[in-house]
Amino acid sequence: MKWFEIRKRLFKFATLFISLSTVTYIFNYIFRPSEIDIYHFGTPLGISLSLVFFDLMFSKEKKD
Repeated sequence: MKWFEIRKRLFKFATLFISLSTVTYIFNYIFRPSEIDIYHFGTPLGISLSLVFFDLMFSKEKKD
C-alpha cells in the first residue's frame, strides 16, 4: 500500500470512530442517563476498524 492510501484509511478510521462514539454517547445520554458515567469504546472501535480495513483481508498482495 502506498502512503497516500494508508493516510486516507487512517483519516477515515478516525472520522468514523469519533462519529460513532459521539452518536453512542448521545443515545446513551438520551435513553439511559443513569449509566452515562461508564462508557465503552469497544463497539465504535470494532465497527470503525471493520468498515475501513475489511477489504484488505481479501485483496491480493502485489509482488514487485
